[in-house]
Amino acid sequence: MSEEPIYATFNVMRILTNEYLSNALPDTGIAHGGPAHFARAFSSYLIGSSDNVWIGLTQDRRRARKKRFIRQISCDSQKRYYGFSPSGDRTDVFIKEQAGKVDPGQWFAEELDQLRRFIRKTRPDVLFLNGFSLYAWLLLRAAKDED
Repeated sequence: MSEEPIYATFNVMRILTNEYLSNALPDTGIAHGGPAHFARAFSSYLIGSSDNVWIGLTQDRRRARKKRFIRQISCDSQKRYYGFSPSGDRTDVFIKEQAGKVDPGQWFAEELDQLRRFIRKTRPDVLFLNGFSLYAWLLLRAAKDED
């Protein structure tokens, strides 16, 4: 019996993941931490010689939130990176003052709505979470809502 990877049974698998800005924009000098290194190696393995698509959503707090909430920041045939720019002020207030006092699903309702629309647009087959943070929780919650 052949030891074929389980993902090989799919024609094309679209993988949505919380990614790292250092992978999306490798020439910017942004530090590459452990999860970012893992994401780069794992994504290369999963897409390998297949037609699988890696959809990386980075938390991009370099820019103030403007008209676009989620924007494409780089793309090739199999790796697509988008920047997710939540309101930094609201995030900071939640973490410092509101965590445990209010439902994060209500506090971040606008962000969750934007993530749900992004999920409907990109139509991933699977969600891969690399590490855990408030940002990863938002992505997980939005994906769960979209089932």
